[in-house]
Amino acid sequence: MKQEMISIIIPVYNAEAYLNECIQSIVSQTYRNIEVILVDDGSTDNSADMMKQWRDVDERIKLLFQRNLGPNAARKNGLEHALGEYIMFVDADDYVDPMICEHLFSKCKSYNTQMAYCKIKKFFENGSVIEVYSVEQGIYKGEYLAEIYIDVNNNYAINISMGMWATIYRKELISKVLLDIDLRIKFAEDYACLILTLIDAEKVYVSNRALYYYRQNWSSVTHTQDKGRYLSQKYLYNFLKTEFMKRNVSNLLYKQLEWIIIKNLLMWEYNKFSKVGILFPYSNIKK
Repeated sequence: MKQEMISIIIPVYNAEAYLNECIQSIVSQTYRNIEVILVDDGSTDNSADMMKQWRDVDERIKLLFQRNLGPNAARKNGLEHALGEYIMFVDADDYVDPMICEHLFSKCKSYNTQMAYCKIKKFFENGSVIEVYSVEQGIYKGEYLAEIYIDVNNNYAINISMGMWATIYRKELISKVLLDIDLRIKFAEDYACLILTLIDAEKVYVSNRALYYYRQNWSSVTHTQDKGRYLSQKYLYNFLKTEFMKRNVSNLLYKQLEWIIIKNLLMWEYNKFSKVGILFPYSNIKK
């Protein structure tokens, strides 16, 4: 099987504690025809120096630098410089199994799919590890996976991990979405990209192998409150509503989007609802 290039894009923001482990797992891939694009998103720690040290020992590593604009801006920057026919994203505080590229690439080629997705393992600071939910292994129409991404008819069960990682994409598929994404979306930006990519994909392979290790890091962007999160959800809603209309999607996806917005606002911007009587008395309950 011809080894087409896979471009692995890693947004880096103040990741010095985990960056070496992340990069080591990537340069150790059994699939050798890769390029590794490290995009420094305005780090203020030693991440940039660590990136340069890795570039000096592995010629497959490229470095990009930008001011702090967020993960999707870093991914977009990396994508614009990527040479690979396939794209993979890895977060700088995570790491991957040495077989992930070989396994997912072989599934894309064997079944002629535009995406291949594997399960993830979520690991915690206390050493515990859990394998995260996923649909059954097989080949699916992308729009079907998008509709059951969050199962609105089954208590809003989450069937697929809400990240852009653990997946390889044909470059033309992910480019169509990521290069036009609204960069003002700074929270749930992964959902915005992945849901549209699924809708656009004709065929997706889902593997039952857990090959991506997601660090449950409570100091990360995902778990840090931000005053701009409320506006970010406004941008997310308006952007996806417009994109859904272009794609003529089902009502299930509009319901899913509304659930995502409400969940995010209740998680991170509860004060916006402080005068709504039906939510009493949750504002008085201690964390």
